[in-house]
Amino acid sequence: MATALITGSARGIGAAIALRLAKDGYNIALNDISEAMFEDNDIMDKIKAEGVECEKFICDVSSYAQVEETVKAVKARFGTIDVLVNNAGITRDGLMARMSEEQYDMVVAVNQKSVFNMSKFVGSVMMRQKSGKIINLASVAGLYGNPGQINYSATKAAIVGMTKTVAKELGSRGITCNAVAPGFIKTPMTDKLTDAQKQAMINQIAILHGPHHAAQKSSRTGFSECITSFSKLSFVMTFTDIFHSSFSNPCFCNRAYNGRSPQNSGRLSAHGTLCTYTCFPLCAVSCTDNSHLCV
Repeated sequence: MATALITGSARGIGAAIALRLAKDGYNIALNDISEAMFEDNDIMDKIKAEGVECEKFICDVSSYAQVEETVKAVKARFGTIDVLVNNAGITRDGLMARMSEEQYDMVVAVNQKSVFNMSKFVGSVMMRQKSGKIINLASVAGLYGNPGQINYSATKAAIVGMTKTVAKELGSRGITCNAVAPGFIKTPMTDKLTDAQKQAMINQIAILHGPHHAAQKSSRTGFSECITSFSKLSFVMTFTDIFHSSFSNPCFCNRAYNGRSPQNSGRLSAHGTLCTYTCFPLCAVSCTDNSHLCV
């Protein structure tokens, strides 16, 4: 049975991804920074109820040494690591003029360096396996910017570039690397925002209600069921299709823009290592190899 390692998966988006992959038959390696993150939390029970194996691995993903040891432990426990989801992330918001160096560096370490750490060590495992899927969580903040989040936006923009680079480096080894850029999502992390900050994000949403909202979801079952993403320009790739190694059923993405119906559909290649995706121009992403960005 294939194994998926999801960082920052005790709660929020990471937990939703882990549970969805468990439903799809993956053994799950959960990760978070401390045992406390799993207290009063039934995510492990929910995953095991799907009939798969699940174990948690406590690790600070910003630590190169800790990640190296954790990846070894996951490999020893499950035998393979077939999917890596780089989901871990934090915010330390503040206007640039008031932001401290510590606030900036902390977000870079957790959000960006962790992607390097995990991709390097899990990538080595996948190269020996000659197969694997790496999924990075970017953000619309990395594509469009967001006041008060110069640190967060910078890390998420960096993840887009890292995704394309990893895809080019590892594609010939049978490994794909993709990114998903969600919009504003209600999670424990966003619960910390003030009412004014939340309202400012809500005011940017072009599609909130009505039939067009349904067009934001993928036409297939998968990641779109785990995450409700509200953004001005949004389309969601089915996570399940990204993970499957053969892409025997091509993945189609729907999108909606300012209440209009989807104008195009994207399609991944049948081989999973090379894909071309022509996005709506404002998506600002066109992939010519095995990297892919979904917003």
